[in-house]
Amino acid sequence: MSEVGVSPDCVTYSTIIGGYCRCYDIDGALDVYNTMIDSDIMPNRVTCIIIVHVLCTGGLLEDAMNFFPKLLSKHKVADMIMSTILIDWCFRNGNTFQALELWDKMQQIGMRFDITAYNVIVKGVLLVHDVKLAYRFLSEMFKRGFLPDIFTFNILLSGLCKSGRLDEACGIYHKMSFFHVMPNHISYKVLIQGLCMYGNVAKAVELLHIMLGCSMIPEVLIWNVVIDGFGKYGDLNNAYLTRDLMVELGVTPNVFTYNALIRAHAIVGNIVDALSLEEEMVSKGILPDLVTYNLLISGACTFGLVPIALQLQSKMISRGCQPD
Repeated sequence: MSEVGVSPDCVTYSTIIGGYCRCYDIDGALDVYNTMIDSDIMPNRVTCIIIVHVLCTGGLLEDAMNFFPKLLSKHKVADMIMSTILIDWCFRNGNTFQALELWDKMQQIGMRFDITAYNVIVKGVLLVHDVKLAYRFLSEMFKRGFLPDIFTFNILLSGLCKSGRLDEACGIYHKMSFFHVMPNHISYKVLIQGLCMYGNVAKAVELLHIMLGCSMIPEVLIWNVVIDGFGKYGDLNNAYLTRDLMVELGVTPNVFTYNALIRAHAIVGNIVDALSLEEEMVSKGILPDLVTYNLLISGACTFGLVPIALQLQSKMISRGCQPD
């Protein structure tokens, strides 16, 4: 461009930097950015957001953190989006203290965060199971006039379930309607997984039927969690009823569905039925995996069926599945 007397402007540089970033060429993007600075062209907020984002996604969080103060001190274009990106990636990298420190620093210089930023900070502290701090940020969010959205609620549900606080999670679920926020597939998936993990399969099934009543067809993962939940307690009847309802609604069982049923049979000692499920899988084009064979071999050995266990091992190897 310069050869024909046309000087590139900020938009031109930003476009080129964005192109390099889409190709994951971080060095190329930074080279263009440095050329831009050397040409005395001030980067705009879009340019800076692109640079910070690509550094973070490229695993260069420290470089992004070092780059950020330069924007604050020199270019005066640092904004809430960049701060939120950095805080999010600090949490993702396990740097909780650094994330909270940056949050406080940004507030001290007068930055007012939005609902997205609060969702990021709540999610981050819940990653380290600090529920008390999460509630503190929620309280601050309310004081600033922000109401929780579906992302806020799903973050809370997930964090509480992972911390084993199922009663609180269910309480949050029931409060969603008060804020005119309807639970979505993610809300139900998180709750159903948490309830099954901690043994409350009956409540999980109740939520499953609420989903169906709202014309939501659960994905196969949710069905598998419920089937496995019944199976862990040897409740084969309800496990199969759930599987049958799943099929009736057009959801196709996968290898995890069969593994859950095989585990259930192994728990109650029905090795013959477990073996028949393995044959059914193959007949339907679903290849058994290492978990399938480990369940079958373990079950056979538990009941002294060593020849069957050896046959299963040979079959497993012949199908390209190596023992662990």
